[in-house]
Formats: sequence, C-alpha cells, structure tokens
Amino acid sequence: MTRMIIADDESVIIRGLERILDWESMGIEIVGKFTDGSSALNGILALRPDIALLDISMPHLSGIEVLEKVREMGIPVSVIFISGFQDFEYVQAALHHGASDYLLKPLIRSEISAAITRCLPYSADLHDPDSGVEANDEMPSSPFIAAAILPSAVGTSPLETLRRFSASEKAEELVTEDKGCRIVRRHGGAFAVISGKGITEAEDFLRGIASEVAISTGVPVLFTLSDPVPDRESLDKAIAGCSRMPEAGFFFSGVIQSDLLQESIELSRLPELREELLSSLLGQKRDVFDAAAEAMVSAIPAFAGYRKSEACFCFCSTLRYLYERLEAIRVDGTEAEDLKLIMENGMKKNDWASLSAYFNSVLSDLYSSVTHTILESGRKDFLIALDYIEKHYMEPIGLKSVADQIGMNTYYFSSYFKKNTGINFKDFLRKTRMQHALEMLLATDTSIKDVAAAVGIIDVRTFSELFQKTYGEKPSAYIRRVRSAE
Repeated sequence: MTRMIIADDESVIIRGLERILDWESMGIEIVGKFTDGSSALNGILALRPDIALLDISMPHLSGIEVLEKVREMGIPVSVIFISGFQDFEYVQAALHHGASDYLLKPLIRSEISAAITRCLPYSADLHDPDSGVEANDEMPSSPFIAAAILPSAVGTSPLETLRRFSASEKAEELVTEDKGCRIVRRHGGAFAVISGKGITEAEDFLRGIASEVAISTGVPVLFTLSDPVPDRESLDKAIAGCSRMPEAGFFFSGVIQSDLLQESIELSRLPELREELLSSLLGQKRDVFDAAAEAMVSAIPAFAGYRKSEACFCFCSTLRYLYERLEAIRVDGTEAEDLKLIMENGMKKNDWASLSAYFNSVLSDLYSSVTHTILESGRKDFLIALDYIEKHYMEPIGLKSVADQIGMNTYYFSSYFKKNTGINFKDFLRKTRMQHALEMLLATDTSIKDVAAAVGIIDVRTFSELFQKTYGEKPSAYIRRVRSAE
C-alpha cells in the first residue's frame, strides 16, 4: 500500500479528503492527519509516507516550509499542495522547491485523482488490463518513442467535453492504424507508443495525425514527444516524462518535444519583467512598455508550468503588483480592475492565442489609464522620482541621486519635491523607511537590528530615534503595545 498523510488547518477539508475518493481501491492508506505545519513535519519524519497532501497556508509552519525542511533532510516524499488564488506566488515557490503538484480550492474529485495518480509508483510492464495492450499481443521491438495525447482544453460544458473526448478517440484510432504503434494508458491519460520509426519520422507521423484530428473534430491536439528509448523500463520513464504537462494542449498544438516543456524560466525573471513594465509605464515609453508586456505574456506559460489556471494567476499577480506600486507612489485615478473578474474572464478562453490577446488588452488599457492620469497631473518627473525612492530607500540615497534620475538641478528639485509632497526630501525618505520598517516589525519576527539594516539604517540607536520621531515611541514599546492589543 502507498502511505499518505493529509494536513490542513480546516478539519472539514480533512474529512472531505478522506471521503472524496476510495483510497483503498487506489492502493493508498491514510496513515496520518494533521492540522498545522509543525505536526505535519513531525508526522512525515515519524511515519515516512510516500505522499503528503498539504495545505499551503498552515499555522506554525507553512506548507512550503515543511517542503523545504523535508527536501533538506532528503526524505523521499511526494508533496501535493492545496492552495487558493491568494497563494499563487507561494505556489510558484513550492513548485520551484520540488512539489509534485498542487490542487486549487474548491477541491475537484478528478483533479485530486489525477494529481495522486501521478505520484503513484508505476510498473515497467506495459501488459496490464488498463494499458490498451492485450497480454498475448506482442509489443514491437525497440527502440520506442512515447507521446502524450493532449487535446486542447476547449471548455467545461458537456458539449466541449464531448468534443475533447472525440478528438482523443480519433487520435488514438489513427495512431493504432500503424502496425508499429500502440496506445497505453498511464497517469490518467493516453499515450502513443511508437516503434520502427526515427524521431523525425515519428514527428511527421504525429503531425499528420494532429492535422487530421483538428480538421475532423475542430479540436487542436498536441503530442508531447519523448526521445527514443531502448527498452520497456526506459519507455515507462519516458511516458512519465511526457505526462508531466497535462494541460500543455491549451498552449500548443501539433508536436513538441516533452523536454522543451520542462525547461523552466528562473523565477527571478518574473520580478525583472514586472519592473520593466512599471518603469516604462511611469516613463511613458510606449514602445518599451509594449516590448515588456510581450516578454511578460510570452513567459507566462513557462512560469505557470503550462497550466491554464496558473497562467491566469501569474498574470493577475503581476497586475496586483503594478496596482500596489502605483498606489504607493500616489498615481491617483488609476483604479485597480477587479482581479477576480479578470481571472474569470481568462479562464473562459479556449486557447492560449485568445488568452494572451486578452492579457495584452488588459495591459494596454492600464497604459492608457496611467497615461491619462500622468498627462492630467503634469507630474511625470515627480512620479519617476517617487518610484526611484520606493525602489532604493534601503540604500544610502540622497537628494542629488534622486534629482539625477530626472535630470533636474538639486536646488530646484528640493523645492519641486516639497511643493508636490508638502514635506522636504529628508523627512519623506525617513517616513518611507519607517513605514517599511513598521510593516516588517509587525509582520515578521525579524530583530530590530536586522530591520534597521534592511531599510538602510546601520546604527540601531539612530533607527530607534527616527522611529520614535515618526510614531511617538520606540520600536520595542510600539510592538509590545500593538501585539498585546491583538
């Protein structure tokens, strides 16, 4: 039996997960149930489960922290996260640290089953009742090439589901017309197993099938193709590799190497792209903004692991970041759009071409809105200066370094800055640093010394004096008073 634990701070979700599937028939034994991250970690250490189904936001330790500690200790457990929309950036970090999958609340039976199935051990023997190959039907000789059959996720209505099923059936039928090909079923999907063909010939063969399926059913189909492998044991691993991007059919059609889908973009690139969008937005450089928007949208599928819902999450989290930064530097009149509505509209799109066009239209509307605000206010240089301060407040910046960003004389900039903010530059910088310091002190257990350094003040005594000048009491007293009132 495969051993599994469940951890969620909501007991009703744990009870629901216990009942949502017939775990015993799947060969799974639930060996532990936990309501916080610390006890879940102890449970993994003590019970050594094969699978851990974890809520991503739990008391004491988050699901990500549990995953990090498990990976540090080298414990071989497959971790599947349960998450919500607000956890998207955490989910990205989780996948970066090696999570096997994640499930979006509210939980759906088929998605749970598919995620769990992908974590189960699989047999190297292709002659089983679910493989599509009869026990007395000899497989052709090696080498073998595997390909996942992935019809586009064209919608969730009964009609669209039927069309998708029809496309998959048509693809399977065409594959098996070739005597050197078979259909096997693994990981909740169907896979073509091809022998007697080189990689180029296999690509041409599948590309022809994809074209015929699209014409006859109206549904694009993607084949994710493995490299040639010499034996059945290697073939089973190749099938598993092709199965790791089950929603890739939404983003592509035709034939693509499965290894190309698994090439990840560094998560650090996401903040860089967001900053490019923001700086070109404030600088009113339309050509630079359009190029940054194209780069962001083009990178979203890889950031999202080729999953439609994650692609929408990634885009919405970028919008949320832009709205928050615009608000922080006082760009009035750019009212944030309803991210939930954008998410819902995105999920209604039937392919990546229409979804990416929608993303680009939202960004274009944002540029127009900000342009209107900046032109009306006549404060383009001032907004660029505020954004520079927001980005560099933790550094030893001064009036001259900020004035240089907009090519303004230091003396004139001092007057210009005070006219727009009502206070001098030195006091504004102090308040900005203290605001960020206060957020860190209240939201984390970081020491006062480390918080001071993080906002660009090395001397703790100086930090304490500036904090008291801003908030009327010393940092330690402020924290005690606020936390005692909670």
